[in-house]
Amino acid sequence: MKKIIFLTIMVLMLTVFISTNTAKASGGDYMSYPELVFEEDGYSLLVDMDDESLDGYYEKVDNKKFSGWNTYLFTKHQKVYYTAGVIFMYRNEGTSPSTYNFEFKEEEISKRSFNVTGNLEVSLKGDIKKLKAGLDVKLKIDYSSSSTKTTRTDWSTKTQVDPGTILKISIKGEGYIDQGVASKYFFWVRTKKGAFEIFNVGTEYYSMEKVRIKKWEKL
Repeated sequence: MKKIIFLTIMVLMLTVFISTNTAKASGGDYMSYPELVFEEDGYSLLVDMDDESLDGYYEKVDNKKFSGWNTYLFTKHQKVYYTAGVIFMYRNEGTSPSTYNFEFKEEEISKRSFNVTGNLEVSLKGDIKKLKAGLDVKLKIDYSSSSTKTTRTDWSTKTQVDPGTILKISIKGEGYIDQGVASKYFFWVRTKKGAFEIFNVGTEYYSMEKVRIKKWEKL
């Protein structure tokens, strides 16, 4: 999900304009997220799997064929929770509270992203990533939902940051991951082999947190 966020901050009559482009931290590059965890135990991202853990899955796609793909999904639509990044942080070490008025204007483009190993490949057309060599066709991936739906949202909120408090605004969300292995054959000869991972953004939202600074906790 690609977002262009314009965050106007008014602090004690002082106005600061911040423009943040989070395209790389949203949907298109989920492996760079500072936090991404599966809802259920026993799952991990492809980047954290070693060859030994994938060997058993590759046996599922070893059957030779005249032409085409053999695929096997070992993770199906597993829910994940993520933090895409922090877009604003303020630490009030003064003696009086600060009041903030936030105005958000955003443009959202729903996206999915991929990670692959072996000699599987991903292509990029505009903002859309695709699995190459017909693997996306074999997996019946519908790209029409990847970038064609655009929505705009304008909203505002107000908050007070007390002395000894840290205010942090993050982009968080929920998504789904599918993982599998694939082999492609031509005249019974394997020409491609690797593992793939598909990440789909489900819901993305802003998270506003206030945390006490430790030295104030002792006072």
